[in-house]
Amino acid sequence: MKPSEQLAIATRIAHLRALQLSRARAETRRLADAREAAQACERDASNRLAAIAQDAQSGSARTRLPIDLLRNRAGAIDTAHRAWMTTAGQARAAAGQVDAHRPTLERHQQCADAADTLVARARIAERRARDKADDAQLEIWLSTRRRHP
Repeated sequence: MKPSEQLAIATRIAHLRALQLSRARAETRRLADAREAAQACERDASNRLAAIAQDAQSGSARTRLPIDLLRNRAGAIDTAHRAWMTTAGQARAAAGQVDAHRPTLERHQQCADAADTLVARARIAERRARDKADDAQLEIWLSTRRRHP
C-alpha cells in the first residue's frame, strides 16, 4: 500500500476515533450532570427531613400535643425519611454509572491517541516516500543533463 493511501486511511481512522471520543465525553458529561442532579435532590430531601424532625422536636417539647397531631408528624417524618432514602439510592446509582463509564472514556481516549500517533507516523512515511521520489526525479534529470550539455 502506498504511503499516501496509508495516510488517508490513518486520517479516516483518527477522525472516527475522535468522533467516538467526543460521544464518550458527551455521555460522561450527561452521566455527571445526572449524578449532580441526584445529589441535589438528595440534599433537598435531607434538608426537608431535618426541618420536619426539628419542627417536630421543638413543637413537642413546648406542649403536650394530641395523639392525632403526633401521628401526623410521625407520618411526615416517615415520608420524608423514605424520600431521602430513595434520593440517596438514586444518587449512589448515578455515581456508580459515572464510575462505570470511566473505563470506557479512558479506552476511547487511548484509541484516539493511538490513531493520532498512527497519522503522525503515516505523514512521516509519506513525506519520506515523496522526498525519495523527488530525489529519484532529480537524479534522472541530472543524469540527462550530463549526457546532453
